[in-house]
Amino acid sequence: LGKIETPTLVMYTRRGFPPPFTPKDLDNLGPAFEGLMQMSVPEFFDSPGVKTLTKLGDGGLKSFCGFADRDVTILLALRDALQHQCDMPASDSWVTVQTPGGQKKLEVDEFISLLAATRPQLAESISDEVPGDASGKRIKKSVDRNLAWLDRVLEARAAGKLPAETRILGSVAGGESAWERR
Repeated sequence: LGKIETPTLVMYTRRGFPPPFTPKDLDNLGPAFEGLMQMSVPEFFDSPGVKTLTKLGDGGLKSFCGFADRDVTILLALRDALQHQCDMPASDSWVTVQTPGGQKKLEVDEFISLLAATRPQLAESISDEVPGDASGKRIKKSVDRNLAWLDRVLEARAAGKLPAETRILGSVAGGESAWERR
């Protein structure tokens, strides 16, 4: 992943393709399409799933979505940008994500396996998001989980379980607590 020039287009996708565009429409965008493609974990978690995506090898999501020959950067986000998914149930080992098949638990190890299979250039780390007005205790628990999970993801990358070229964006959050966000 090289430098990302700004301003740049971050194109929202549904199931790996930007609605309502066709491949020809994207070709007509020319250099404007050479930006970021935001895809979300829940759209690939159930179906096609890690097992199928692993079969793509080095191509990952770019290959699966038909972008292997395009100069785009895949940004894999934990949640769909158009759905409110804050304050979903979570524990110290999993978060809840809203998939096309309903709410599912996503464990940290499953998340790491999904990152390994999808091979995005940028990925948001797994995170427990809470509303801004959550209690101090709940915010602290969320931040502690997020930091622990970020460490696990970075350790997995350092151990070669994730592609070295996948850049991880830490999502620490902290609600309205300036203390926890510092």
